[in-house]
Formats: sequence, C-alpha cells, structure tokens
Amino acid sequence: PPNFIATHLEVKVPFEFDAVFESGSFIDRPNTLTGDVYVKELNAKSILFNRKFEETFRLHEKNFYEELY
Repeated sequence: PPNFIATHLEVKVPFEFDAVFESGSFIDRPNTLTGDVYVKELNAKSILFNRKFEETFRLHEKNFYEELY
C-alpha cells in the first residue's frame, strides 16, 4: 500500500483543516482522534499535564501566576 498521499485544497479563509495519522500498529482504538473526540482528549491531557506540572514545580506557592485559557 502507498505511504504518501498528496492532496490539493482550494479554500476561502478562515478555514479549519484536520490532518489525521493513525498508525497501523494501533488495533483497538474505539474512535478516530478527530473533531470533538480529539478536542475532548486534548483537554483531558492538558488538565493532567497542568496538574502534574504544578505538583512538580509548585509555581503557585512561589507566587507565579498565569491565566490559563
């Protein structure tokens, strides 16, 4: 099977484009990581990362604050 696909898009700005790669070695994925599934998973991982980062570096205890969007 081919391992490269070229695609030409003509769009009007603004636009959104999702490029998705799924490894053939991952067999039991219940959903494709696109759209709302991707956003939900990204938000969950972001929350976990921020929590772990704060536990590790304790920046709030050191009076470092940054608004998270």
